[in-house]
Amino acid sequence: MKTRVVVKRYGSIDEGFISWIIGILDSVYKTSEEPPLIVELHVYESNDLYRTYALLERLSLDIKHLDVEEYLAYHDAWYGVPRIHVIYEVSNRVNKHVFKSAIIHEAVHSILHGDVASYLVTLPQKLNSLTLNDNVKWEFITIIASSIKDVEVTSYILERKLDPNLLDFIRYNVRISEEDLELLRLAVEGYEFKLLAIASLLKMLAPLSSLLLYNIVSDELIEEVDNIICKYPNDISDIVWRLVREVIPSIRGDLQDKLDTITDFIIDSIM
Repeated sequence: MKTRVVVKRYGSIDEGFISWIIGILDSVYKTSEEPPLIVELHVYESNDLYRTYALLERLSLDIKHLDVEEYLAYHDAWYGVPRIHVIYEVSNRVNKHVFKSAIIHEAVHSILHGDVASYLVTLPQKLNSLTLNDNVKWEFITIIASSIKDVEVTSYILERKLDPNLLDFIRYNVRISEEDLELLRLAVEGYEFKLLAIASLLKMLAPLSSLLLYNIVSDELIEEVDNIICKYPNDISDIVWRLVREVIPSIRGDLQDKLDTITDFIIDSIM
């Protein structure tokens, strides 16, 4: 069964670029025993267009975490149909192989997480009991849930040998942003900022748990990770490394089960 890819354009986009994306999606879906019946491919001319549409949509859906970050590509299923969002402008700023890896990554999300149930989670009881702003709780949970799904995608890609450039893609994502640095500065001042700093670092490093399991972590990647880790306080980096090396590889269950386990581990570690 061939997946039907429905293209939605926002602005002026080269048709050859769209055909290239569809070709990558088709190559991934051919490897799946249960590919999605239909996938929406949303292609935006610029990051400004993407941010405008994404923010308006999140507001209309009352999605708790409203930050609209710039991604190489992005997947969601808020309407019950897997959707992949691609920004043409961004594709021109990065290595073509890295961008292709991003499309492969999102295609696998559409296979594994292509229904709205993959995005509907509840606050773990231990987190909900904390005296924190609800927006902080939901931002934390959104980042942790995304980290879990990224691990599942990375494992799928490794199992099926879908991406020869996977390490380069992961290396591309191992970098600290200005927002991360600001969280680090604030982490010493409040419990909520420490939670978000841990979640942010885990989002960056979680796929390493799959790489370590397959024993394919390169020396270059480890060096880059070390350069990131050294910028974090020891208590934060130790928690994340334990999650990556010990907790994530051992947890089982659905998304909510994994979310509860990781959240409880983080809270217990910093209490």
